Amino acid sequence: MPVVLSIVIFAASVALPGEDAYTKGHVAERAGRYAEARGAYLECANLNGPLAPYAAVRAAGCQSGEDDYSGALASLSAVLEAHPEGPWVPMAKNEMALTLVLLARHEEAAELFAEVVDAEYDLWWLDRYRWHAAENDLSIDTRRDSGLQYFRDVVQSTPYPSLRLDAAHLLALSSRREDRIAAASGMLRSRAYADAGKVAASLASTALNDPDFHAQWKNLSGRMLVATGNEERGMVLLQELSDEYPQSRWGRSAILFAIRRLVKDDDFQSAETLTQRLILGHPESAEAGDARWELARGYIREDDTDLALGHLEALIESQPKHGRTNSALLKTAELYLLDGRRDEAVLLYDRLVERGPQNGFISEGAYKAGDVLMDAGSTEVATARFRVAVENGMANYYGHKAQRRLAFLEESQLPRESPAFLRVAGKEPLLTPIPRADAAHPLDEASAYNDDARYQRLFYFGRHGFEEAEWEALALAGELFEQSSGEPKGLSALAEAGTAYSVMQVAYAHRWGDNEDGSQTVERLRVRFPRVYWAEVEAAGKETGIDPYIILSVARRESTYRPSLTSPSGARGVMQLMPGTAQWLAKVEEGVSEEQAANLEDPSNSIHLGAYYLKQMIERYDGNVIYALAAYNAGPINC
Repeated sequence: MPVVLSIVIFAASVALPGEDAYTKGHVAERAGRYAEARGAYLECANLNGPLAPYAAVRAAGCQSGEDDYSGALASLSAVLEAHPEGPWVPMAKNEMALTLVLLARHEEAAELFAEVVDAEYDLWWLDRYRWHAAENDLSIDTRRDSGLQYFRDVVQSTPYPSLRLDAAHLLALSSRREDRIAAASGMLRSRAYADAGKVAASLASTALNDPDFHAQWKNLSGRMLVATGNEERGMVLLQELSDEYPQSRWGRSAILFAIRRLVKDDDFQSAETLTQRLILGHPESAEAGDARWELARGYIREDDTDLALGHLEALIESQPKHGRTNSALLKTAELYLLDGRRDEAVLLYDRLVERGPQNGFISEGAYKAGDVLMDAGSTEVATARFRVAVENGMANYYGHKAQRRLAFLEESQLPRESPAFLRVAGKEPLLTPIPRADAAHPLDEASAYNDDARYQRLFYFGRHGFEEAEWEALALAGELFEQSSGEPKGLSALAEAGTAYSVMQVAYAHRWGDNEDGSQTVERLRVRFPRVYWAEVEAAGKETGIDPYIILSVARRESTYRPSLTSPSGARGVMQLMPGTAQWLAKVEEGVSEEQAANLEDPSNSIHLGAYYLKQMIERYDGNVIYALAAYNAGPINC
């Protein structure tokens, strides 16, 4: 069966009037040169082309940047009057709202913010707008609690320490003690110990009035003492908490925290005592399952397989829906194999498969079962397992590994020397594309989009990583679903234009491309794994000698192709390079310029530098791609 590449490349070759001026405006605006930027934007706007409304909005924003707030509001009103409909409208209203906040006209700003954030889809890039809206709400008595609720949610759920810390500082302004203790906890998680201590100290005098609040405060205080080096006193507080409030979630949390510390310190006897206390008192609680998992990991570290298996097996049987159960199944099977219990290991891998595609482990379970069966000489049964892994794993590493095994087992699959194997720097094949009979792309030719100004704008904005692309894609995606009775053709085009993650979120919101068994259609997978920025990726691959699909895979894994994404550690852009790493590359690689290194938000620059950094890592590890990818992600010192 031949491999058919399943993606069309959209090459919007039409140059829009004012493109160069618009790009210059962005560069100047990012550098804070607002007068220069405004002039460039107005040059574009005066051409009255497809970019004109956006350019006018950007020009008005530059007026605000120069502290001409009244002028900015007037300019934005003029844009909305001249262009009352289009994806630029919410962008203009957000700019007006931000300007009104600077003028302390909070009520008016709130009305505009509400229109902006009330989008049909809950997309990641709208979080910035929601933050501004919530912060503005804090200045309005009737909306203050709405703003606080937003920051409560951020403190509780965000994985970004800096964002959590900013939200915690705003939440600490609340008069509600529950908010302030949540703020202190958020500061603690973000390692802002001094700030957390100040907030916690302000609560201590009232902490004894309410039992539940007292438990929260004691939990926070104990964890803070441990985090700041006073572990003995902190553990005493947590022990007291677990004794005083054994039925509360704060008490269970304190016990689990203590178990983790005890396992870390190799005090397994004390950890076992606390674990049994959790299991007997709260056998179905998340904390009981977590405690079993922590103890099992500790025992594995100490090579005490029997005790580890006891907790893993108990977790699997007693809490099949626990978040650690899939990992427990994998780890238990691995320990069985080390003990020569092959049949039992296969049964556990099969249980992972039976849990269905939505658990995310079906391909891994099927592949590993097949691997064990192959070693045992059961080739036919193993082949069936590999097919299951492939069918459910087109977006999974183990699906590709299974495909490689099938290539050596079945003549109908790829031959051993197939050029479709993905190689890196001339090394051995790393992955194998999965052939599909239905791999022909369902979209029209790219030229069909070149006559549509909306797609022209989308391709231009997306190519440069401008936020305007998101507004265009949002409008187009909604239209595609509205006109197609829920079966749109063309989402891949939006994804490939540079708004892949947003399109993924839209597809998820509609459950588009989900099969009844939980797997996903080929069309859905094309949206999840598009060839974004393909011209730039191919060029970088040719220049560095790296397979372009490996470069694209790194971009997908690092940022989900998002140009404006900044990681908690400060890595930026599509391939998530640290600014310091980018500057270093400009010094050691002739193919990298300082100008490229200074602008990592531009997808072209980010892909170019990312490919060169990956090349450095491949060379560092003598062509070992696995080590190179690990070093790219975690840093060579950590690999």
